Amino acid sequence: MQPSGVWKNSGPVTLHDPAALIPPEAAKRSGPRPSLTACRDLRGEAETIAKRVWAMLHSGVAVHDIAVLYGSSELEKELQAAFSSRDLPYFHVQQRDGRGWRINRDKAVQVRDRVRTSTLTGIKGLEFSRVLVGGVNKVHVRDVEEGNQFQAAKSQLYAAMTRAMDELEITMSGSGEIGAALREAERLMRVG
Repeated sequence: MQPSGVWKNSGPVTLHDPAALIPPEAAKRSGPRPSLTACRDLRGEAETIAKRVWAMLHSGVAVHDIAVLYGSSELEKELQAAFSSRDLPYFHVQQRDGRGWRINRDKAVQVRDRVRTSTLTGIKGLEFSRVLVGGVNKVHVRDVEEGNQFQAAKSQLYAAMTRAMDELEITMSGSGEIGAALREAERLMRVG
């Protein structure tokens, strides 16, 4: 099934419609194109992300310039294990306390000695030089009907991806509409 929608004053569009893509030039930023890495599973995504963070830190990227955003709680757990096994310093923006989950967004702004990790929208409004986004095929937006999940997930991923000022790296595993759309966008960028 191909997801589609209707834009104002136009007919239906699909992910294969070039008019549905926003060209990178529109962002008025330069730098490397976003990278997309397919992994075997969420653990593979976490390992890939942790290795990339380690490489960034050892190549001189400041720890406060890196953010890791994830689309599923399962990936969050895998990331914690992968970061801990490499002694990578991280600050998790969402924390559980006696009353439930709370966002330490204000504290995240002040943290300078650790990589910030967060849900896709937990650091909305903040920008980082390097952003790694994982779990794109596993995004499930709470309180959104199944028929609207693709659009809601796409919105959250857009918010996450636009946190990157210089480099964006995306990992995915399994199958899903978001991953298929990203692969298609990557293919179109190569041809176009």
